Amino acid sequence: MNQPQFVSFDTKQREILLSQLGNFSPAERELFHKICQVWQREIPYDRFVKSIASSGTASSGDLNSLMTKLRRERVGLVSTRISEGQRVRHALIVSDPGSAGFYCALVDELFTDMLESITTPLPLESAIAEDFGPIPEEVVHRVDSGSLAMFMAATDEEPVLLAIPTSRQDHILLSSLKLKSFINLAILKLRYYLGSTNLLGALAKMQDTSLLALKQGCSAKEPGFWLSLTGTIQENTRELEALRTGGVDPMFFHAASALKLLISSQMEQAQEKKRFQEEKALDMNAIVMAVKEAPDHFMAPEQLERTIEAQRDKYGERFVEFREEFENRFIKDR
Repeated sequence: MNQPQFVSFDTKQREILLSQLGNFSPAERELFHKICQVWQREIPYDRFVKSIASSGTASSGDLNSLMTKLRRERVGLVSTRISEGQRVRHALIVSDPGSAGFYCALVDELFTDMLESITTPLPLESAIAEDFGPIPEEVVHRVDSGSLAMFMAATDEEPVLLAIPTSRQDHILLSSLKLKSFINLAILKLRYYLGSTNLLGALAKMQDTSLLALKQGCSAKEPGFWLSLTGTIQENTRELEALRTGGVDPMFFHAASALKLLISSQMEQAQEKKRFQEEKALDMNAIVMAVKEAPDHFMAPEQLERTIEAQRDKYGERFVEFREEFENRFIKDR
């Protein structure tokens, strides 16, 4: 998260900004200035509360009131964590109004809501837009299975706001750092809804399997099972919506379609990795064979360098990885 522009403002400029955002008490304004003075991506909540307690001019109540107002204006929030079964305040986060940093922090909080209670609704774009207004397109990445694989494989610590399409013309919003965790969460949500014997029985019939077999599959996390089940749910949405028990919660269908996309992406990623490893092994073996076929099984260093360099265009950004692995396997260990 980049430093917000208002952090570098002088006091008067920040006062003008606060006046544009809403009504703030003198204590809240003082706390806002202090947050700007000690800004970091995550300001430890307890440490900040202790610092204001020692000054005696503002209270934790003033701080919570300030952060509630900043959240409403898409400028900041208090992030929380679940520790030893309890939800605790973790850090103060402030950002430029409506920035990607704010929305990533927001959807992380909504994710924690779901960890706290599985019945909590999914963070749908439509619901967030209703509470905070339309999300600026420039801060969100709308993904498909191909681009999801890229984000799932990424190791960056900087979160990216992702919009995962669902079968009901909406998007689930997540930070990229929560993708893998969301797979487990989506399975837990589907298990919750599949506690309905009526729904479970209908799906067993659609899959031409027994209720017991379906229950056993739901208790595990085997990707093939969940890919098949979510596919069945998508293909039979109308029939499932028409069940006599009053229908199925729309969140069930959102969770199913998102889970299907994520598992498909994971499987595509695994297949692509396997293909890459197989092709890389073939290319390395071809270089080794070229050395073996050289006179006296010796290839001059310059020629070997040219032979390896011939793979540069093919491997592009991964050429360094290719070279290092080849050298470790076939040169350094000789």
